[in-house]
Amino acid sequence: MGTGGVDAEATAWLLCRAATCLCALPVDHVNEVMRPLPIEPLSHMPQFLLGLCIIRGLPVPVVDAGLLLNGGDSRTKRLVTIAVEDRTIALAVEQVIGIRSIDPRALNMLQPLLQNTAGDAVEAIRALDRVTARQLRALGYRIHDAETGPAALAIIDAGERFDLLFTDIGLPGQMNGIELADRARQRLPGLRVLFTTGYGNLGGQSGDAVSQLEFLIHKPYRSDELAAKLRAALASDPPA
Repeated sequence: MGTGGVDAEATAWLLCRAATCLCALPVDHVNEVMRPLPIEPLSHMPQFLLGLCIIRGLPVPVVDAGLLLNGGDSRTKRLVTIAVEDRTIALAVEQVIGIRSIDPRALNMLQPLLQNTAGDAVEAIRALDRVTARQLRALGYRIHDAETGPAALAIIDAGERFDLLFTDIGLPGQMNGIELADRARQRLPGLRVLFTTGYGNLGGQSGDAVSQLEFLIHKPYRSDELAAKLRAALASDPPA
């Protein structure tokens, strides 16, 4: 099984076995292969999304390739991290067979890896963000959701007033969370901001710049950790 449309020049593939399925991953999308690491399960997720593990200091979603392909549990023996747009995802597989050169014409006859499950997989990753919304409501906060920076600013421009902005540093679109915070504070002087980051997505910011942020919580985090960060941010002096 391939991962999608085939480039005629992309002939180097990493072959993996996931339960009853054989997968071919483009080598230029593969970051590394490693032994299994501890995985923190997440509630209310599809069965194929095993949870999050910390890889190179960052939380990474782990997807069971066998379950994703409806081939059964992969009996994870290796993790293969791959680059998917601006995120890193770890595929749990049973065996890494090795790198093979495959005729692209042969791959065109195979079903893409995510042909039948891409929507569910993307929705599952997005659902990680919706877990945060549920946590905030459970802690008693009134929230307004916005997927992008411009959408958040539109809520403010419509007249809403907030005590705190909680934003991911890496946001969809051209505006990252730090830029959003700057523009939001132009509209609401004194607005407190809590940043979060994960999946290796720093929104174009350097690691040093991110480490200088006053209030920052790294994914994955527990509800009690989030509650403590929110209390600290809300109790802080408003920015000048």
